[in-house]
Amino acid sequence: MAYLPKSAVSLLVLALACGSLVACDGRSTDLKSGPNVSDSSYKILEVTPEVIGALRAKNASLATDRMASEVPARPEPYRIGVGDELQVRVWTPVLQSKSGDSEWVENPPLPVRSDGNITLPLIGDVLVEGKTLVEARASLDEVLSNYYKNWQSRLEITRYGSKEAYVLGAVKEPGPIAIKAKPISVLRAITTAGGVTDAADLSRVELLHADGTKDVLNLVAAMQGKPSTMHKIYLADGDRLTLTTTNANRAFVLGEVKQPKLVTLRLGTVSVMEMLTSADGFDAKTASYANVYVIRGVIDPSLGAAGADDQVIAATLASQKPDPLSSTIYRLDLTNAMGLAMAGQFPIEPMDIVYVSPSAISRWSEFINGILPISSTLLLNAVVTQ
Repeated sequence: MAYLPKSAVSLLVLALACGSLVACDGRSTDLKSGPNVSDSSYKILEVTPEVIGALRAKNASLATDRMASEVPARPEPYRIGVGDELQVRVWTPVLQSKSGDSEWVENPPLPVRSDGNITLPLIGDVLVEGKTLVEARASLDEVLSNYYKNWQSRLEITRYGSKEAYVLGAVKEPGPIAIKAKPISVLRAITTAGGVTDAADLSRVELLHADGTKDVLNLVAAMQGKPSTMHKIYLADGDRLTLTTTNANRAFVLGEVKQPKLVTLRLGTVSVMEMLTSADGFDAKTASYANVYVIRGVIDPSLGAAGADDQVIAATLASQKPDPLSSTIYRLDLTNAMGLAMAGQFPIEPMDIVYVSPSAISRWSEFINGILPISSTLLLNAVVTQ
């Protein structure tokens, strides 16, 4: 976590609250700054148990340990491809050693050519591309039957070169990993890549499939050796497994709190209440407990992509023009037991802003344009303190 000195953030937030929203004596201001966007363009939702349920259901489907019934079945048998090499062994009474005993005749490794064939000396081509080892051996035996009456054959893959997945991001040895006949699980792939770095966020591991679909996996329990269905998720050809860093998964807590800061989201879901606790709670003299906001979508979560530099993120953030159509603002009232309970259950997502206001906010277009520079300043301060 990183934070600005209390005095610096207080001045920024005070300027924001008193200049862009309402005057300190409660009178509305007529500032002309900010984009020409009506306040009604922003989607404002009062947080209810139903809203909490929908948000938690969404998070459960994206970033938690999957139920066993949702885990994909074990991958299909490996299919031979161009770039693989095969070893063919043939035994027949006709092929004898100098001692007169029959023996296995072993050919040099045979590459699968671009046309999908391997070439057996003195025999010819055998099409193997796209076939399993069992199917390829059947094709091999069919060809051998034209030359021998009694024989046995063996076929194995000696080098895998047709299929690969990638392990990227916060691992010690990022790069391609060969997909072999023995399926490789997500966890074994991470181990093959040298293991995770200290900056890895195991609660949000991205698995992008070749067809464009994406899973966000929570590997915390599995990496701690606890029972987990993550052991049953395997990589396929073209998959890209990316371990994001903690830099990629951060959120802001600003406004009338004792210690405004940038909070790292690690080891599972963080709630609004946990965000407020990390900021040492409300500023009792100025905070409006009835007006706690979660501002989502104003800051593009992709700004925190794995490995992104804080200074780059901050510069982009400072110049960003918010799109009301992609933004949602949630309001919580913490003056009652229900509101407190919902604050403990509301799940925070990367680049969310939790803002404790001194009063109700009505001029959202001006507020949003004022809060982005504050968030940018907070990020820049993280660079200094780190």
